[in-house]
Amino acid sequence: MGGAELLIEFQEPMRLGGRLWPLRPRIGGDELLSSWLRRVAATYGIAPRTFRAKVPCGHSFDDADLEMPAAGLAFLANVSGHAFPDLAGAMLVPPAGYLIARDDHNVQAALVRTDGMLLRDPERGRLPVLQFCPRCLAEHPDPVFRKDWRLAHVCACPDHGVRLHDRCPGCGARVDLLSGRKAVHEPQCHRCAYVLRLAPVTPAAMLTLITQKRLAALFDFMVNRGAPGKDWERLVSRVRTLPVRTRFSAHVRDLGRLSAGLRARLFADLDTERLVAAVVGPGTRAQDRWHRAILRGHKPEALDGYNRKATRDVGRRPKGPEMGELMEDFDASPKHGRGGTGVPRGVA
Repeated sequence: MGGAELLIEFQEPMRLGGRLWPLRPRIGGDELLSSWLRRVAATYGIAPRTFRAKVPCGHSFDDADLEMPAAGLAFLANVSGHAFPDLAGAMLVPPAGYLIARDDHNVQAALVRTDGMLLRDPERGRLPVLQFCPRCLAEHPDPVFRKDWRLAHVCACPDHGVRLHDRCPGCGARVDLLSGRKAVHEPQCHRCAYVLRLAPVTPAAMLTLITQKRLAALFDFMVNRGAPGKDWERLVSRVRTLPVRTRFSAHVRDLGRLSAGLRARLFADLDTERLVAAVVGPGTRAQDRWHRAILRGHKPEALDGYNRKATRDVGRRPKGPEMGELMEDFDASPKHGRGGTGVPRGVA
């Protein structure tokens, strides 16, 4: 071009009306809607706070991951080229009546609907709390924030084995992705501009990672096998009120109001049998035995094979029914099987 420079300037997306945006960042499979909105704003050099205010959804919202209405999602789907279900799936709970297609999204929605399992500010209860892993943010050129980072039973990163942060290390403010007043590519604290990927790294205790993983497996099993609603509420209530031990006493507070550090220490203090006793107890029903097995580290899909092998090794039938028979009883029961009424699955 003879040394001439070609300058391409993209118009601010909200000024394009309902036309397709020229730059359209793809949303991650487990990315929060607020995280994707922050990345879109950064792509166009717009402050997140300004961008959020211009989403035409009929009313303002403090928590896009919970409060974005269907009209706002429909607009964003139309201009970004995303399918509506992809954006709805990025919310913790999509607008009422919309299908939840993925099993992990079913679990997240069920936990959010259960009091005490969504992270909230302990002093100003309505304000959301978002955690983050500094290594996850540092590894990706266009970092995303995951849906699980807003749930109370998640306090460590399983990929890097480190504790999550739930506050800005610089000023102690909550992480609010859509309140920043400056257009920046890297996720920063909206109050003091601390770059979140530079947050200090603290290794998580192995028992913290194990407890978190087994609780997640139990939640998945209950939600996606259609456990009865009363069983689900009882179990989650026990998880939500696990006693926090200090040097002098043990006290109960909602898990969703505890800091990431306190939750990590709580999980590190729970050996397997204490966790089983606190969450499941001595119940003798078929599903109680399954729940105890999962908290002891057995994968649901592997339990049949595990018990058959144990029977061959010992040379006699173990006391009580095998896991396969327990599962058949569980599925066949009109009260506890897939056809019964219980944890809502598939529709928000």
